[in-house]
Amino acid sequence: MKLTMYRGDSAVFNLACKKIDGSPLDISTGNLYFTAKSGKAQSDTNAVFQKTIGNGITVVSGIGGTATVILLPSDTEDIYAPSVLTWDLQYISTGNLVFTLASGDLLVKRDVTYSSSYAP
Repeated sequence: MKLTMYRGDSAVFNLACKKIDGSPLDISTGNLYFTAKSGKAQSDTNAVFQKTIGNGITVVSGIGGTATVILLPSDTEDIYAPSVLTWDLQYISTGNLVFTLASGDLLVKRDVTYSSSYAP
């Protein structure tokens, strides 16, 4: 799945977490990780950013398998743009089962106005 945003902007992505049969995955327990990297081989500790529940990810409906990922301006303000990052959304259950629910490219487009020029 391709996602697009502008460098240094806020971005909100609504994601549906589904089982392989297409039915909603119950995400009431466990954790979600939304990770973006400049390359797949990059370690998680060196990711451009990583979001978790309570830190950028909000579960909208646990039983319904829906979540919102919010990116902050600071997540992308220092990267060269335009850039294409690789991302994925992983769910790790309380029993440590790991499921990659979605993945794709995140296009970070070049902006014109820098937020610092109009910050209060």
